[in-house]
Amino acid sequence: MIRTALKGLALLGALATTAAYADVKAPANKYSSAPYTKTFNAALVPPTNIAILNFSSDTVYAVVPGFSIPLLSGNANTITHPTYWDDSYLTLQDPYHTPFYNRYVCHRAIVTIGGTPGYYRIDVDSRYC
Repeated sequence: MIRTALKGLALLGALATTAAYADVKAPANKYSSAPYTKTFNAALVPPTNIAILNFSSDTVYAVVPGFSIPLLSGNANTITHPTYWDDSYLTLQDPYHTPFYNRYVCHRAIVTIGGTPGYYRIDVDSRYC
């Protein structure tokens, strides 16, 4: 009797789970390994999360359209956006606000800056994009 009841509960649970995810659809034109990937990831990490690490000898300014942050030497910061899922145009400026890097970076890039003004080394790690 108990065995039959447990089998019935297991079957009911399987049916309830199937019904709960039946109307969830993967984003159009995107491959997805699970129907809730975008929502689940958004709860953990914002859609745009660009990490910038400043190992240079001076303050560097990171600028994206409408937003600028100063990065002191030896510090790191992130640029986030709650809804934008695409590449961002990043401009890096030296202490005198002269641009030395103007490019699009992916929404999960890790940008590392080293060197001195006039001789900066930029490494953009896009493996998490």
